[in-house]
Amino acid sequence: GGQDADQAQAAVKKAEACGEGKTGKMLSLDVDGEKRSKTTKRAIPTPNIPEPMPPQLAFMFTKISPEQKMYMWNIYTLIFVLECVDVVLYWALLKYGPTFGISYGASTAVFGAVMIALCIQNAYILHDVIHG
Repeated sequence: GGQDADQAQAAVKKAEACGEGKTGKMLSLDVDGEKRSKTTKRAIPTPNIPEPMPPQLAFMFTKISPEQKMYMWNIYTLIFVLECVDVVLYWALLKYGPTFGISYGASTAVFGAVMIALCIQNAYILHDVIHG
C-alpha cells in the first residue's frame, strides 16, 4: 500500500503549484509516515496491476479523463430522467391501458423490463463516475 497516497499527495502539490489554492479534502489523504490513514490506521489500497500488462487488460487500469467523467455524468443524468419517465409511463399504462386492451400484467411487465435495464446501467455508470 501507499502508492496511491503518493499519487494523491503529488496531485495536491501540483494543484497548489498551478495556483489553484486549497484543493479540499477530495485530493488530500491524511496519512502518517507509514502511508496509513491517521484516522483508521488502515493502509491506503493500491491496485493489483499485473506485470507485464496484457494489452487487452490495459484499459481497466487507466484513469478516465475529466471529459469522459462529464460525459458519463450526463449519461447518468439521462438514465435518471428515463427512470422518472418510466414511472410516469407505468402510471399512464395503468390508467389508460385497459382502454386499449393493455392489461395490468402487460403494463407491469413493460415497466419492470425497462426499469431493470435502466437500473443496471445506472449502477454501472455511477460506479465508473464515482471511482473514475
